[in-house]
Amino acid sequence: MLKSILRNIGSMWLAAVLLLLLLVAMAYATIFESLRGTERALDVYYRGWWFQGLWGLIVLNALAALLSRLPLSRHQLGFVITHTGLLITLAGTLVTRQFGVEGQVGLAEGQSSDEFYLPGREALVLRGGRDPRSAV
Repeated sequence: MLKSILRNIGSMWLAAVLLLLLLVAMAYATIFESLRGTERALDVYYRGWWFQGLWGLIVLNALAALLSRLPLSRHQLGFVITHTGLLITLAGTLVTRQFGVEGQVGLAEGQSSDEFYLPGREALVLRGGRDPRSAV
C-alpha cells in the first residue's frame, strides 16, 4: 500500500506536470521582472507561498521517486545521483534562504574592495580576521 502511494506521488507523469507548471511560472516571473524590477518579482513570484509550495511538491515528488525504488540496485545509479543531487541543491537553497546574507560589492574591472554593502547598513569585511584600520 505504501509502495503504491509512493509510486503515485513519485510518478514521472506528476514530475512532468510540476516541472511544466514551474516552467510557466518562471517564464511569467522573468517577463514580470524585466517590466517591474527584481524586488517586485521577488515579492510577487519567487517568495510567494504558491511558488514555494510548487518547489515543495517537486521535492516531495523526487523524494517519493527515490523511496519507491528501495532497495536500490546498481543499475539505478544515474537515477539516484540525479534525484539526490536535486534534493541536495534544493536543501542548500532552503538553508541559504533561511540563513544567508544578501549584499552588494561595487567593483570596476581591476579593483578590489574590503567593503560589503548590506541594505540599510554597511559592514566591513575583514581580511585575515583583523581590522585593516588598526594596522600600524
